[in-house]
Amino acid sequence: MGILIGGIDPGLKGGLAFLCEDGTISEIYRMPKFITDIKPILLEMKPARVFVEQQRVMPMEGVKSCFTNGLNFGKILGTLECLEIPYELVGALTWQKAVGCNGTTSTPKERAFVKARALWPGHTFIFPKCFRPHNGAIDACLIAEYGRLKNVGKKD
Repeated sequence: MGILIGGIDPGLKGGLAFLCEDGTISEIYRMPKFITDIKPILLEMKPARVFVEQQRVMPMEGVKSCFTNGLNFGKILGTLECLEIPYELVGALTWQKAVGCNGTTSTPKERAFVKARALWPGHTFIFPKCFRPHNGAIDACLIAEYGRLKNVGKKD
């Protein structure tokens, strides 16, 4: 399998993705309902490095929602640290620009879907019992792609 790069969209509707060095998708997961359930995924996948989308407060978001999002974000980072998996935080606009899905036409989610389909035409990003592509999984794949591109030729 080689070295895997992980990408995490930490939202409640987020996802986890793992790419091989050549950019092929190894595995994609929905964000588990219980954040602690990412530990067995990370133990199984053994990524060399994980890139996590930096979270921020959104205008018009409720206090409870912000607290829950921040708490889950902290749990993800804590899990990575406990497992001694190196990680980097990356802003949404940074990874979107780096992988080429920035712009002003359509919505960010639509641009991400178009870019993901271009990079991985064999994947629908639709999980069993679902009828449409999973935005969190798409973002996680593109975050991992950002990390892969950033680390090409780098050795720890």
